[in-house]
Amino acid sequence: MSNIKDILFQIEAIDLTKETALSEIENIVSTKLKSLPAFKDTFDFEAIIRARPLEEHENFHELITNYSYNPNVQKIKVGRANYPNEQIFYASKNRCTALAEVRFIYSNREKEIARYSYGRWDITKPLDLAVVIDVSKVKQHQTTDLYHIAEFIEQCQNDYKDDSEIGGFVEIYDYFAKKFATPIKEGEEYKYKTTAAFSKFIFNRIPDCDGILYQSVEFPSEFNVALKPSVIDTGKVKLTFAARQTYNKVGNNHFKETESKNTTDIDYLKGTVTF
Repeated sequence: MSNIKDILFQIEAIDLTKETALSEIENIVSTKLKSLPAFKDTFDFEAIIRARPLEEHENFHELITNYSYNPNVQKIKVGRANYPNEQIFYASKNRCTALAEVRFIYSNREKEIARYSYGRWDITKPLDLAVVIDVSKVKQHQTTDLYHIAEFIEQCQNDYKDDSEIGGFVEIYDYFAKKFATPIKEGEEYKYKTTAAFSKFIFNRIPDCDGILYQSVEFPSEFNVALKPSVIDTGKVKLTFAARQTYNKVGNNHFKETESKNTTDIDYLKGTVTF
């Protein structure tokens, strides 16, 4: 690879508000990082969680697709791991992380009551995930689920430290892992372009992976996943539980859960969720 600092400087110098930003980053990554190793591991955790806000006119989310990836391709904007009009299923390891990822506090700062639904997706078959992590943060925050892959990456770094082609690759992963874990405010979604372009690079390098695992924005000790739609469509993960929750503001940016209503039935043939 070329000088790593020069490559990262070129990426940082791109104006992300430009329409051409995605293609510019993609070009840099695909040409100058083409020797970058990609890491994939098999994960057999029990379940993942996806949270969604309920709008004022919505009583419940009553379709399985409400808890899944966006079925309306034309309304999909650039995301942390997807290009515009590209479907990706985002989920978290647990409910608190899932709520944090949908900016629970920030989105409700002007409200007295907030309502959310969340769906639990059980893992029916182990997931093969590409991993974009900051190894130092894995240790710092004691993310035990990722110790094994972090140790493997460190070993690779040591083995190839003198290799002119891939030596120093961990610096690149640290850079992109930090980008994945950077909070993005409403109206600044263009900042997703950096990680979206890198995600495309990873998917091209490991086409048989189910998705990407990356560290949580709000809780670095936890992680999120961005899964391909095929993971849902083939039943590798399956919605087994859903709930609607209501939170009341009890102080400055503090909310207390005041209601939780669970689903009574999930009809997979009709694609419906009943409360």
